[in-house]
Amino acid sequence: MCATVSVLIALLSACAWSLFDVKRKQLVQQVAPLPLTFWLSLSVIPFYLVLSGVALALSPDASLPASGYWWPALGSLLVSTMAAVSFVQALKVGQMAGLMPVLALTPVISALLSVWWLADELSARQWGAMSAIVVLLFWLQGGARFRWQAGTGFMLLVALGWGTGTVFDKCALAYAEPLQHALLQSSGMMLLVALVIFVRGERQQLSFHRLPLFALMTAALVFIVAVSAQLFALQSLHAGIIETIKRSIGIVGGLFWGAYLFGETVSRQQQRLVALLVAAIAWLMWPV
Repeated sequence: MCATVSVLIALLSACAWSLFDVKRKQLVQQVAPLPLTFWLSLSVIPFYLVLSGVALALSPDASLPASGYWWPALGSLLVSTMAAVSFVQALKVGQMAGLMPVLALTPVISALLSVWWLADELSARQWGAMSAIVVLLFWLQGGARFRWQAGTGFMLLVALGWGTGTVFDKCALAYAEPLQHALLQSSGMMLLVALVIFVRGERQQLSFHRLPLFALMTAALVFIVAVSAQLFALQSLHAGIIETIKRSIGIVGGLFWGAYLFGETVSRQQQRLVALLVAAIAWLMWPV
């Protein structure tokens, strides 16, 4: 696959992820965060089952994950579930345009945790990029007139969950195939959220009759496009390039969707700071 086609596929994946964000913001106005997370997790499991079946047919000697897989996989499951629920809760109470840039902290958290846990080394360029991201986010939140927007706390939990989840995933994938890991994570998230809902005595929230089925299935299809395109792009593009494209489109998309779909105010200064933030993400993630 030539580089141009790979970049176009990565762009398709990033746009699909951004559209998936929109669908989740729309859905969470009708379905509470916990049951929404449950149904979205359930809706993509058949997709992963089909892909895993195809992979097994092509490689009959495939086996279950090795014993070293389960602890990092459990860590990934817990933080990913926290992030998934926090994300839709943040979109429910806050504005996309103001909240999506907070996710620029995800690669920063991932990089810092990798230094501490995996003994990775960061270059001066990466330290500079991370510092720039933190400063730009501070100014996006008002700078000297810093103000805590609705949903910011939840979105910080998302960045923490996704950032730490990346490191857990890196450890887990040393013992399992990517599709195997994705299937187990989605299944585990569905079961974990269901357990929380049952413990809280809110089983009625899982009523199938309350669901906006068309919107839910549309979101699931968009998610499938996002994941499929990302898997294809990963075959020939560096993961850092894909993460840069994905995160940048997501942040810029947050401004666009927030302004044009949800009537949120986006100032010129906010647009300029987001442009600099995207450049800082590329500076951090782009392979040397």
